[in-house]
Amino acid sequence: YGQWGEMLESVMADNPDLRFILLGGDLVDQGNSMEEWQQFFAAGQQVFRKLPLMPAVGNHDDTEFFRQFFLLPRNGPEGYQDTIYSFDYGNCHLTVLNSNCMGIPGIGDYDKIAGWLQEDLQRSQQLWKVLVFHHPPYPVVQDWRAEVLQKHWVPIFEENGVDIVFVGHQHVYMRTRPLGGGQVQPEGEGIVYVMGNAGTKHYGPGPGYEYMATQLARVENYQIIDINGGILTMTAKNGQGNVIDSFGLVKETVGDSPSARWLMGLMRFLPNLFRGTIQLSPNGIN
Repeated sequence: YGQWGEMLESVMADNPDLRFILLGGDLVDQGNSMEEWQQFFAAGQQVFRKLPLMPAVGNHDDTEFFRQFFLLPRNGPEGYQDTIYSFDYGNCHLTVLNSNCMGIPGIGDYDKIAGWLQEDLQRSQQLWKVLVFHHPPYPVVQDWRAEVLQKHWVPIFEENGVDIVFVGHQHVYMRTRPLGGGQVQPEGEGIVYVMGNAGTKHYGPGPGYEYMATQLARVENYQIIDINGGILTMTAKNGQGNVIDSFGLVKETVGDSPSARWLMGLMRFLPNLFRGTIQLSPNGIN
């Protein structure tokens, strides 16, 4: 995990005003391995001492270890506290979901989780609404989970004013065009979905669906998000700190709105391939 830890420290050195870190899941490869968790925390300890770490759980993370290691807001639905939660920072409301449990109506705890999510988003009066979870509703390569998320979860996002969604899982950098109802929307409308990959395990590019604004394969990356009142900007950089993508969203505001700056990393930790640490969370495998 050392290589990734070095990158994390470099990001911090270049961005000393960061306020917290979001991770998109798969913090380790073998979630039931205490050794991997120890390597993860050791690699990022210099940064973790300074910034709050707000992770999502991925398909490679062991849920019980995840709950033991992270002290997170316990405001999620019953039985899912610590893996589903939300918090405010500045004028932004951030909701972190456990996409391993995001199924279909009538099966499992769909109604419980979906009801909580809808209430959480409706209750927020913040100007910006951001979601973070592991599996992509709009993927680089189609799979069954993306279809489930599009059909049964994206409508909840759209009905409740979500602005941007950060995901991982497929080891490619990708940003969508603004989307609504499964269709590309005019600039300034719809939701933007961003997939990151900060680790050294890479997949090739997908077929290039119409909803994609850009995709870039075989490159480690992280995202810096700046919010200044009604302006949100995202800058994606590679492991060397070079800009690979950027975009902005603008909203009208009333009165004074606080600013926020934070780091989004969707990375895959593979000890045998990537001797790095954590700070950004991963893109898991299928």
